[in-house]
Amino acid sequence: MVAAAKASYCDYAEGVVDGRIRACKAIVQACQRFARDLETAGERGLIFDERAAGHAITFIELLKHSKGKWRGRPLMLSAWQRLVIANLFGWRWKATGCRRFKRAYIEIPRKNGKSTLAAAIALYMLVADGEGAPEIYTAATGLEQAKIVFGECKRMVLASRALRARITVYRQQLTIANRDALLMPLHSASQNLDGLNMHCGIVDEYHEHKSSETQDKLRTSTGARDQALIFIITTAGKSIESPCYRERGEGLRVLEQTTVDDALFVFIACIDDGDDWTNEQTWWKCNPNLGVSRSLQNMREDFAEARNSAAKEADFKRYFLDKWTNEESRWLNLDHWRACRTDTLSEDDLAAQTCFAGLDLSSIADLTALVLYFPGLRAVYPRFFMPRENMLERERRDKVPFSRWVREGWILASPGNMTDTDVIRAEARRLGERFKIREIAFDRWNTLTLIPQLQSDGFTMVQFGQGFASMSGPSKEFERLVISRRLWHGGNPVLQWMASNVCVETDGAENIKPSKAASFERIDGIVAAVMAIGRAIVQPEARGSVYEQRGVMTL
Repeated sequence: MVAAAKASYCDYAEGVVDGRIRACKAIVQACQRFARDLETAGERGLIFDERAAGHAITFIELLKHSKGKWRGRPLMLSAWQRLVIANLFGWRWKATGCRRFKRAYIEIPRKNGKSTLAAAIALYMLVADGEGAPEIYTAATGLEQAKIVFGECKRMVLASRALRARITVYRQQLTIANRDALLMPLHSASQNLDGLNMHCGIVDEYHEHKSSETQDKLRTSTGARDQALIFIITTAGKSIESPCYRERGEGLRVLEQTTVDDALFVFIACIDDGDDWTNEQTWWKCNPNLGVSRSLQNMREDFAEARNSAAKEADFKRYFLDKWTNEESRWLNLDHWRACRTDTLSEDDLAAQTCFAGLDLSSIADLTALVLYFPGLRAVYPRFFMPRENMLERERRDKVPFSRWVREGWILASPGNMTDTDVIRAEARRLGERFKIREIAFDRWNTLTLIPQLQSDGFTMVQFGQGFASMSGPSKEFERLVISRRLWHGGNPVLQWMASNVCVETDGAENIKPSKAASFERIDGIVAAVMAIGRAIVQPEARGSVYEQRGVMTL
């Protein structure tokens, strides 16, 4: 059974990666991550335990369906579900034997079996995980929603003679008395969220949560458990300002290898940017259970209704293609970004050239970006600044390797917990002595004391508005150069991280500008680069033949 299970999830991953199985980009990336980890994760102290993965799969497939045409039949997992189970229960730390993944984010369209999968995992953690006195909770914004997965667990127990003999079934609890084991539903307003000692928490339809409070309380309740798991399941939502959308952004960055988080497993099945939602091939890419738990005929019927109603079209895209309703698409495609040239230019190459700068000053305790833009060579030279004291806290919270970037020289860290304008000023003066900085563009709404200081140092400071009128032209030029792979960026990891975060706003006239509110995380370097380009392109000497021939280069 272990060998058969392994063949199933390994074949699925290989089929997705080599294109034999239709899948969206995020599913491909999840499978690539699994394959890559099998090759290299041992270097990080990880091992993949096939028996542990097979044990979980075997237990789950002894359960029975509780509803619909399969009611009473054994629960046979789809290959993608086996891949999820294998990852969650197979990966372990060699030094401790404890499981690697502490959180799982599963985002997938409706009717793909996610509630059934969540219930099966909850029962495995309750019955077969070997944990002493396990506490398992299904959590949601309201009790009725929390009871959906709990109800599935309850029906699975009642359908199994073996489980009925071990588990006592109450209206809102499942217990195993001789093990002090408990499974019950909770909702976000419940007072019982405090004082938990959780082994597994199922967070259902996370897109409906207005805050991260429920997940935060579940996470803090796992301190006494070595192998606790928070399993988040959701479909796409409506608000890009929700905690779910932020969790999604973190997951995408892990899949894209922009950040590293060995404790987070991610599986996202969604329509890709540029896909035709009316094409049935698109449906297959983001519905891995299409033809199993959801029939193609039902999909076609819902599609027929969606074509005749704008409201139903939005619902179809969100519920069945996992498209966030008011999502601002990420602006820059990382495949395009990585396809640009990555070799570097030396400072000597830049020293003879006139340049323009963009300065995006941070809040009191965050990243600041100063970016030089050289029209003659079309090179962008970014410098980043950050207070050292809160850096490690942000690194732990956001899973972004700020300390490594400081060690490697990509970020200048200043003492204390506040932005040190003296450090920024000193670096600007150094750059001013090295390069011919003609102007420094800055946002007039965040001038602090640094702007008059830089003016006294001899820099020409130019206010640069953050509205569509000022930002749209240089934003479109920056986008064109990335799409055409003419950006020369030298592999700066901080700038790439920001490129992976940035979203844009669009007005009725199709003007665009980078949006800090809609973006996943910090985008200061991109904003500063756009500001610098904005000043350069209004200068006659910046529009010469070199520009048309060479494109933008980034150091």
